Amino acid sequence: MGTPESSSAGGGREYKRLSEEGDRAGRSHQSRCYNAKRARITPDHRNKNDPVESGSGFRDSESEHSGGAASSQHKPSLDFDLAECRASQLFRFIRHVASGTISADYAARSLRKRSSGCASNSTLVFRILDCVSFFLDFPSYKQHLSAFLSALERCGLVTSHEIVAAIDAHKLDDCGYSTGLVTTAIRERTRKQFVSMCYGLWRECTVGFHLLHQVLYRLNWNPSKADDMSRLHNLVRCIAGKNSLCPNRLLYELISWCSWNDGDSVSLVLTMYPTARIKEMINQMLSHQHSTKREYQTSRRQHWRTPDSIGASFFRLCARLLVDGSIELGDLYKYLEPPDAMLKGLASHFLTASKKKNIKLERATPPVTYLIPIANSSSGDGSVRQVIRALRKGQLGRSGWFDSSTICHARDIINSRHVKLVDQVLATGKMHGSAYTPEDSMSSTSTDSDLKSSKSSRDSSGDRSSRHDSNTKSSKSNSTTSRPEFVDLVKYAFLPDDTYAYMRDHIYALECEKLTLLANLIDISPDMDSYAWKVSKHFLMHLQFTAMFPVILHGKISMALCRLASRVITNHMSANRLDDCLAVIEDVLGLVGPVFYVDLVCLAKTIKVLDLSLETHENRVCKIMWLYMFPCLALVVEGNCQVNARLWIILSRLPASKRYWIYQMYISVVLNGNSKSDKPWMNLVRAAHNGVLMKARSLFKRVTSTLLRSSKSASVRSNVSTVSGLASVNPFAVAHTIISQCEMFENLVLPLSEVAKYFGDLACDAFFFKLCATQNQVCFNSTSECDELGLSKRLSVNAQLTARFFRRHSNSDICPLLLGVLLVIMRSMMKTSFLVATHSAEEDKSPRRRDGNKSIDLKPLKVAPKGSYPDDISPGWLVVEYVCKLMELAGGVPQLAETHALTVDQLNAQAGGILLRSEIMAQDPDDETCSTTAREALAHILLRPLFCHGLLLLAGKIRLEVLYDSDFRGNVMLLCAIVDRLQKVALQLGEFKESINAILGRHEEFEELMTAKFNLPPIEEIRKFWIESTSMYLDNISRKLPSPPHLEYISNGPFKKEFLEFIMGAHLSDIWVPTEQYQKSLQRLSDWIKEGGSGHSGGSHRRTKKLRSRYQSLEREMKQQIEHVASTKEKFATVLANGWLLPNAQPGPGVTIAFLDQCIVSRVFVNEAEALYCGRIVDIMLSQRVEYFNFFDFYNCWTKMLMSTVRCCTEREAPLLAIFVNHEFSVIKHWSTNPEEFELVTKDHPCYCTTFKYMPDKALTHQQLLGGIRKWEGRILRALSYSLGLHISDPEGGSNKAESRVAVPTWVDQKSAVVFLARCHENFPITSVSGKRLLAGLREVTDNAQQRGWKDVYVAASTLVKTFEMYDRDKKWL
Repeated sequence: MGTPESSSAGGGREYKRLSEEGDRAGRSHQSRCYNAKRARITPDHRNKNDPVESGSGFRDSESEHSGGAASSQHKPSLDFDLAECRASQLFRFIRHVASGTISADYAARSLRKRSSGCASNSTLVFRILDCVSFFLDFPSYKQHLSAFLSALERCGLVTSHEIVAAIDAHKLDDCGYSTGLVTTAIRERTRKQFVSMCYGLWRECTVGFHLLHQVLYRLNWNPSKADDMSRLHNLVRCIAGKNSLCPNRLLYELISWCSWNDGDSVSLVLTMYPTARIKEMINQMLSHQHSTKREYQTSRRQHWRTPDSIGASFFRLCARLLVDGSIELGDLYKYLEPPDAMLKGLASHFLTASKKKNIKLERATPPVTYLIPIANSSSGDGSVRQVIRALRKGQLGRSGWFDSSTICHARDIINSRHVKLVDQVLATGKMHGSAYTPEDSMSSTSTDSDLKSSKSSRDSSGDRSSRHDSNTKSSKSNSTTSRPEFVDLVKYAFLPDDTYAYMRDHIYALECEKLTLLANLIDISPDMDSYAWKVSKHFLMHLQFTAMFPVILHGKISMALCRLASRVITNHMSANRLDDCLAVIEDVLGLVGPVFYVDLVCLAKTIKVLDLSLETHENRVCKIMWLYMFPCLALVVEGNCQVNARLWIILSRLPASKRYWIYQMYISVVLNGNSKSDKPWMNLVRAAHNGVLMKARSLFKRVTSTLLRSSKSASVRSNVSTVSGLASVNPFAVAHTIISQCEMFENLVLPLSEVAKYFGDLACDAFFFKLCATQNQVCFNSTSECDELGLSKRLSVNAQLTARFFRRHSNSDICPLLLGVLLVIMRSMMKTSFLVATHSAEEDKSPRRRDGNKSIDLKPLKVAPKGSYPDDISPGWLVVEYVCKLMELAGGVPQLAETHALTVDQLNAQAGGILLRSEIMAQDPDDETCSTTAREALAHILLRPLFCHGLLLLAGKIRLEVLYDSDFRGNVMLLCAIVDRLQKVALQLGEFKESINAILGRHEEFEELMTAKFNLPPIEEIRKFWIESTSMYLDNISRKLPSPPHLEYISNGPFKKEFLEFIMGAHLSDIWVPTEQYQKSLQRLSDWIKEGGSGHSGGSHRRTKKLRSRYQSLEREMKQQIEHVASTKEKFATVLANGWLLPNAQPGPGVTIAFLDQCIVSRVFVNEAEALYCGRIVDIMLSQRVEYFNFFDFYNCWTKMLMSTVRCCTEREAPLLAIFVNHEFSVIKHWSTNPEEFELVTKDHPCYCTTFKYMPDKALTHQQLLGGIRKWEGRILRALSYSLGLHISDPEGGSNKAESRVAVPTWVDQKSAVVFLARCHENFPITSVSGKRLLAGLREVTDNAQQRGWKDVYVAASTLVKTFEMYDRDKKWL
């Protein structure tokens, strides 16, 4: 303080601060009464040059300066120890300083140097200032003492705070140390607060209060120890008694100390006072706090300012006093801010915003309640860094906004927000988001004055002072009101543009007296039976039900409740009282809602208690799970997988039905609000749910069908991580978004399934629950959109999502989905409907069902012009398609495309293993192939007898219903399509079983057990619903060669049992290796590997690694296939060596007919692999030179007997017959142009003879072969003549007149003929005559189809016409 002006300003500020805030920590105000100071001077030490000693009055300043200068040559030194010096020695030293004998700077430095060895509780400062105060009564000493005080302050020996507190204000103003201090002191005395009552008493007994402060702040006390507090209590009583301290000021000092030092026994210090006095002092301290805050935020424009006149633990002390009975909650509550109406309005506005569907999650600025601690901090304060870390951790502010130098920026944000709020109030007359109105319990005049002063605080300082005077008058007029007459707009009002996220964070960090007191009351509650908890519960229920403020929104209260619950649970767990733990959890959660989300430790303890209590209290645990635990999960921080995993530990112990009930209750009651007892905290959960929905939708907008092309890029990894984090806390919202997006855009099924590859177990289970709900909705909703075959796009998408998720998460439980499939089928089969033709002339009217004497309309899936699928069995049909998709995508057994659409390689690959069949369908190196892990996982569920048998038998029952109980005379096209598709379902299930047998064949020790577990239904059951050939096929694939099939259902005929067992038990993959297709697939993989090896990105390396793994697996499968076929052929050779005919069998056409009937016809119409098997087994019979198996007779028989079935084939069966015909004709077509090769093959071959018993002179010649070709082609042409409109007479007898009178061919006739020729036109016909006849017939089919509107027939026939015309031009026919 170099100048008096600066000293005056500094001293004035410190004095003002003392009067407002009190002395918090380490006060050392040393002063004594005036008489004690005068008594220190003794006659023995008087100096004649000193005015005090001589008694001749005071000298003027000039003489004092000259005396000081004259004596400066003999400057006294500080030759005594300050720690042990007597009062007279220090008094003389200060007198020399005052007289100028010792310079002020030198004296201050000497005192500073000598005081370094003094104890921390030394009274040196008090003694120095006491002497200075005494000498300031002499005018001649004032100038030197003013400089001495400034020097002491510069050296750090004393502070301006201590100077102002120890020396009278008049003396400081007179000596020039300060200016206006007297005026400030008078103003402080007139304020009707505690200062006016104890200000003067402080000066009257400064020794006692100094000693009190030394005891309170310089000694180390532990407020949690009762012994320390008892000793402190006794010391305070002793000091107060000896020094006659003011009781009010003493109580204030004790409460102030307790507000900064919290402990369990701190209230013992106040036991010397009656409760009425304690209550009065606390109320006065709160009132002073409110008035100071009002002054800061109105006249000073410091809307961010939070006064610190009371300590941080003040409300903890109030909570302890409430529990001790020293004060009453009802008396204290009216002094706490804010009014209940404000809390109600704040919560009401937040809950209104949370009910909106499209809530806003972005924040323009961090919440003001987070900025207030920063604004009230100093530059080096560590709390700034803590608040900034909290902001960044909660993502409440943008990076770069806040650092250690942003205190001013935070203050500016708060002040600018206050200006906007004032403008809003002045414009609308009310606060946005608050229930406060001028008619509230607070004075409207005072409130208007506050708002106007805040609004015009941007004006000049003169206007501000006038407004302050008006506010002061208003304060005086309402001095009797307990409620603080002030509205803190920054804390308790919202702007219209505040988003949901801003409001939630604002309320979470809100610092107000009511909520802080409640949090402290809960914190000091030892258990749920204590008086503290009863008071807390009463307070909490008042806030929740009277003030309508959900306490779950507030952070401090939520954390306090979690700490209380954690303490109580720990105590009960240590005593092994699980029932009490569960009761505590139900009480806390039932009172405030899912509050445990803020404390993961407490939440983990709760989940552990639920896990331990599941067996004994399952129903209670399940209710807590859906009512509180899932809401807690929805409110935790996104990406927290620990809570998700812990909850799944409990859920995994429950059956699927119970789990799905929990999910359904959570969705219907909590998320959808389908309950009469809706609670306010549910809006918070719904808002979090809607927020996840919005985030997921915004993320999925960036997902395209080409996502997997760059599946390892940084952006994709970020999206995947974000989606996984959202699914970990709210799996239902993410599942709903994925399903809805895929239903709208089916091409997103694959990328969205890939995005969800890191889902946890609970997220996957919730996803399958949503899929199950969608499945039921589609199957039993009459408004479901289906095509004419009853296929639903929604169900198809559902099946694809199920399969792809199951491939990624094969440990998930999809039993409920498959069980739902069976239930749907069974429910659709429970009704017995007798369908009859309608008597109406309208063609599009639905069939009717006779029910007694009534006729009930049947609703079709889609009303078609010529009939529709019956509504009773439509749900069953839908779910059958569902299982087919599941087996195709998750089981790796697809339903092949139409037979005529398969390429030669794809057709021949059916003889290979499961890997070849997958690779041959792949078109790109990124195409996925199903892993064996997913196949085995699906097999463990799907091939259980409950599912497998039920699906197979019920699908067969649907087939029978369609064939025999429906009126499809008007739409044969639909009838054939449905029958074919149901046949594919059974065959697909059989192929899946066959693939599982191949996989399990690697584990020989488990093969027998697994095969028994995964068996299909017995043939007795299958034959009830499926035709003989399909039944035999399904029975055969459930066993491995050489296990004998059930031959009791077919007659042995002329064959030995061993031969028939081999023929009926073998499959295409047992007798032939598609080497060409294996080599092509391996070559293609090799090319892809070379292409991938040239890339240098991480994605190319990973793709190359996968391709190499596929290459090695496929190569290994080919080797195993070759070895297996060689072994099978050796077994067949052994069977043939023992003879294939019975001894009593007569060689001749009967043997051929029996072979054709039992070995060919029964299998050729099953599927593509079986049709190829029929051709390949004939080749093996010929290669083995089987005796009595005549090639010429076999062709005669099958062309006459087998081809007659083409007219009764469906669209699917005709191409299967064509596969067999194409294979057989491919051999003779090659021989027809290569007689030398034919002669070489047939030479000395017993099968190529015109007699059954081989005779060399009766060997088959090439001319006989050509004649046979013409005869065989003629038979096939006659079989196709009706469908193609050809009029061909039968040279073998019989008239064709009746056939010429038959009606025009139907759609099924011509469609079968066209698809038959489309599959075998490469090898049939061979001769030009037959080719031209077929060309003419196809042209007629084209014309007929165009006239009748059969677009499918017209397109296929037109393509064949062009192909046959090309063959004719190129002269490919003989």
